[in-house]
Amino acid sequence: MIENNENIFPEEKPTGEENKDITATEAPVAEETPTPDPEAERLELKTRVYGMSASELLEYLDAEITAERLPETAFMNRLKNLVERSATPTDETDDTEDEEDEESAEAAIPEASSENEELQIAYINLRTRYQQLKNDLKEKEKKEREENLRLKEELLVKLEETLNSTGDFFKVRNERNNIVARWREIGPVPENNRTSVLDRYAKLNDQFYHQNKLEKEAMEEDYRHNRREKEGFIARAKELADEPDVEKAFHELQSLHDRWKEVGPVAPEFRDAMWAEFKDASATVNRKFDAYHQELHRQFEENFEKKKGIIERLENMLIELPKTREAWRKYETDMDAIRTEWKSAGRVPKDKTRDVNLRFRQAVDEFYLRRRTFMKELSAEITPKLEKMRTLAAEAAELKESEEWRSTTDRMLEIQKEWKEVSNLGANVGEANRLWRQLRQSMDYFFGKKREAVKSNKSARNENLEKKRDVAERLKALWEEKPEDFGTKLAELQEEWDAIGPMPDAKKDEVMNLYYGTLREIRGTSGRREGGRPRGEEGGRGRRDNRQKPERGATAPKSQQSVSVDLNKDVTSLDTKALQEERRMVKKAIAEQNEELRKLETNLGFFQGSTNSPMFAHVQQQKDRIHSNIKDYEARLEEIKAAIKNAASTSSDTAEEEGEVAGEEA
Repeated sequence: MIENNENIFPEEKPTGEENKDITATEAPVAEETPTPDPEAERLELKTRVYGMSASELLEYLDAEITAERLPETAFMNRLKNLVERSATPTDETDDTEDEEDEESAEAAIPEASSENEELQIAYINLRTRYQQLKNDLKEKEKKEREENLRLKEELLVKLEETLNSTGDFFKVRNERNNIVARWREIGPVPENNRTSVLDRYAKLNDQFYHQNKLEKEAMEEDYRHNRREKEGFIARAKELADEPDVEKAFHELQSLHDRWKEVGPVAPEFRDAMWAEFKDASATVNRKFDAYHQELHRQFEENFEKKKGIIERLENMLIELPKTREAWRKYETDMDAIRTEWKSAGRVPKDKTRDVNLRFRQAVDEFYLRRRTFMKELSAEITPKLEKMRTLAAEAAELKESEEWRSTTDRMLEIQKEWKEVSNLGANVGEANRLWRQLRQSMDYFFGKKREAVKSNKSARNENLEKKRDVAERLKALWEEKPEDFGTKLAELQEEWDAIGPMPDAKKDEVMNLYYGTLREIRGTSGRREGGRPRGEEGGRGRRDNRQKPERGATAPKSQQSVSVDLNKDVTSLDTKALQEERRMVKKAIAEQNEELRKLETNLGFFQGSTNSPMFAHVQQQKDRIHSNIKDYEARLEEIKAAIKNAASTSSDTAEEEGEVAGEEA
């Protein structure tokens, strides 16, 4: 208890619900400066915050933290509850889809939306920033209090030196008044140093008046000044007894007691009476504070019992779960009511909060886990068909950008047939309708793009015809002239020919015969091209004569014996299917060559430091030969690609018509 002496300050005692006889000077002091109508402003802000949605509250708190204003803990907890509510599966689920599809587990159990995932990620980031700001502000406050302690200790030293000086009274008084004014400007000090600093300060003030008691007039003036201030403290303490906000009144009272200590003494005849009056006013506030916390504790205990009852009801629901979809809907309604009742039940004692919340959350999670399991079992027949639809829709979406018109058209028609086989689900499934719209969009996009390509391809092919005719005529003229740089110009014409795209199928034979016929004359061969390139023709796609490649008719090296690739074959005479098979074989041959190359490189690792070894040279020769083979096969792939493109363009118009008809039927 507080002694009846204003200059004696007892040791601090911890405040809380357990301390029943707490007094103003025994409780921790909150160093706060009252602001005009703070509670009205806080109530208005709290009302506005609790009316916000999760995204709105997230945006508001983000702005506060960015501005380095620490939000209230209650606001962060509010956001946490909103985010957890949005993340709980089926917590806010609309039953529209369930009514539309009674048998679709996919409709009944929506996965967490990307919007909810983004909200959770944003909350986690905000929580991290909040904690960082809180720690920063706490560290800043700690440094400020330490700095205030240093400044006040300097003032105490200075005040002590002033009082011990031999100067006249008025000079000492003026210096002391300056120190007092500066003291009041400095903020709070660390809590563990507060009492000792105030005690030293009060002791030096008493010393000031004791040393200068002969200056009665000045001392009485100070007494009167101090009395006026302390009478104001007493009046305010009495007003706090009627303050409706008990917490606010209690903390303001702590501030009054600190200020009482900082003000100097009053005349001895008023000293005891004023302290007794101030102490009685403080006791009234303390009794209200104790009663308030006792009532609060009683309410928390009632809330705890209420929440225990809610949990027991929920756990009883989990003992025997429904067997039908309709029964589950009733259970979902009951669950919504339970969650609403839980939120309105209020706070519980702090030492029981974690356990009771954990027990409730486990029961809720178990409920929704059982529901998801039921829905998945219910949809056992529909799910495989939906999975097939997803695969077909995804494949169509992937193929829609393809420009392999013939092969892609064939696959699109096959996708439509496969879709018809699985599309009859026996129910109106929302996801199936969505997937069909997605598939239809991919089909329309592909065939529309194909029509545009055919239109532009016709004019481009006519231009290519004239360009290749010009190249063939210049090749013929070059062969007749036979200039000194014949080889160089021949290679340039071949590269120019290869760079030009395909020609109209109905008109290309004349130009192809002229071009390849001239090449055969140059190489000393004979014969004309009838609808395609001559078999065994060595320079058909413009390959350089001096390029290293396996000899014609020779067997493939050991590394590629598992795949037989005939580099002499005339690919222009093959149909689309044969070309695709040829391309597959060449790619496989390249893969085998690369595997052999990898093995040889591994073997080279054993010759480190002995590069002059004959075995090292042998392995290096094998590597060089394989690199040469790979280049030949890659050139062969380019020939096959061009041949496939020409073959596809031949039947593009027919395939387009087939695709459009099939699309309408689907």
